[in-house]
Amino acid sequence: MQPLYYVYQDGIEKGPFTSKGIRALDLRPGTIISTSLNRQKRFPYTEEKIDFNDPEEDNRLYFLAKEGISSASQTIAQLQENREQLCEAEFIWTEGMEQWKELESFPELKALLKPSEKIPPIPHKRPAALPPLPHYNNGGYSSDTSYRANYAQGTPSGATTKSLWEYFWQCISKKYVDFNGRAGRKEYWSFFLFSNVVGAAASMINGTGFLWRITDSAFCSFDEISVFSSLPILISLALLLPSIAVGVRRLHDTNRSGWWMLIGLIPIVGVIILLIYFIQEGAIGPNQYGEDTQRRQ
Repeated sequence: MQPLYYVYQDGIEKGPFTSKGIRALDLRPGTIISTSLNRQKRFPYTEEKIDFNDPEEDNRLYFLAKEGISSASQTIAQLQENREQLCEAEFIWTEGMEQWKELESFPELKALLKPSEKIPPIPHKRPAALPPLPHYNNGGYSSDTSYRANYAQGTPSGATTKSLWEYFWQCISKKYVDFNGRAGRKEYWSFFLFSNVVGAAASMINGTGFLWRITDSAFCSFDEISVFSSLPILISLALLLPSIAVGVRRLHDTNRSGWWMLIGLIPIVGVIILLIYFIQEGAIGPNQYGEDTQRRQ
């Protein structure tokens, strides 16, 4: 069975698609694509590079799910005979995908529907787990499914949820000057929260330290006072780069360029615009800046 394919158009990654899905998309020759085996290796699309007549693809199984419950798998030929089930399905999954997706993500199945048949509405309940099928690994298929995360409501149930402090620590340790990728709302506002807490603590230390030195001695040197007074400034300087970096990644998550950070230089209006951008939900699915921070598709 063939791997899945990703399509890159207008700087946005779309997919994954099966080979039949690629054929249904009717891509123009030269469109940049990649495979699920190596998404970093991109190449121009031509019909010769994909085996559209692979008999194993005719036997590819699709799982349909409705109201969080998965039904028996069916081939594309069987689905053509059971279009009613296809119309009712809220989510669909096939081997090689990391999570359930909506019908819109399967061009080959969408093409089976007649114009009079409606596409299912946007679902609200994602199936709890992926079917236990083998996956492609090192040139062959194996039955090891331990790598596969279970998904509930669009979030991998096997993943560890980070605390607010962990997000903050990640921003100042691993992503101190990382202007690439995306940052979700939780990551950004965790950094905002703790950076202000640290700044407030530094100001309190500055104030109490200064008063202590004044009341403890009849006089104190300028150097002794400056140690406390410079502490908030030093912390502000230390947090400047990571605050810009996480802001740029937050803009990336909303599918905007990091250069939008410069609008914050406009008094009041610029700050309000940035605030609106920062509280917006991130773009669903991968975009030109990276994967969805919540792993939605």
